[in-house]
Amino acid sequence: MAIFRRGLLLMILLMASFAIGLQHFVHTVRVSYHSAPLEMIWPSKDETGIVVATGGGRRVTTGLNLLKDNYGSRLLISGTGKGVSKDDITALIPSESDNADQLFHLMGCCVDLGQAATNTRGNAIEAKDWANKHGYHHLLLVTADFHLPRSLMHFRSAMPEIEIIPYAVPSFELDDTDTPITKWWKSPATITLIAKEYAKYLISQVA
Repeated sequence: MAIFRRGLLLMILLMASFAIGLQHFVHTVRVSYHSAPLEMIWPSKDETGIVVATGGGRRVTTGLNLLKDNYGSRLLISGTGKGVSKDDITALIPSESDNADQLFHLMGCCVDLGQAATNTRGNAIEAKDWANKHGYHHLLLVTADFHLPRSLMHFRSAMPEIEIIPYAVPSFELDDTDTPITKWWKSPATITLIAKEYAKYLISQVA
C-alpha cells in the first residue's frame, strides 16, 4: 500500500509539473513570438531564404507574402510529401486575395518544394541542404507559433553557421486577442494539441 501511495504521489507531482511547464510554454510562445521581427535591420535579400514548415495553408500564404515583400530571394516549402505539386500548393492561396496573381507568379519562379522531410528534424535537414545550395547565410523560419520552440531547436542545431530568424504564424488556439478563444485550456482538443507539442519539445531537448 505504501508503495502504491508513493507511486500515486509521484504521478501527481509529475502531472502537476507538466501542467505548470505547459502553462509556461504557452506564455513564452505568446510573449516571444506573437510580435513579428520585421522591425529589425534585415540582411541582404540575396543572402536570405525563407523556409515554411508545412502544416497549414496560412503558413504557406504567410511565407509567400514575405517573399513578395522581399524578405528573402527564394522560398522553400519543406515537408510537402511526395507527389504534391505546386498546383496543389497554389490551391491553398485564397483566390480572392488582392495580390493572388502575384503570389501565383512567385510560386512558379521562386518557390521550391521539399518532399523528403517527414518531421521537424527532417525539415531542418532539408532546409540546410537547400540553404547551402543557394548560399544563404540567413533563414527566415515560418511556422505555427506553438511549433517554433522545437523548430528553432532543430534548425539551429542542424546549421549553427546560419542565422535562423523565427517568424510565427499565430495559431487560433493561442490567439491572444481579447476573445474567448484565448482560454485555450477550456478546449480539450486545444489542450491535447498543445500538450503533444510541449511533450515533443521536452523530448527533443534530451534526444
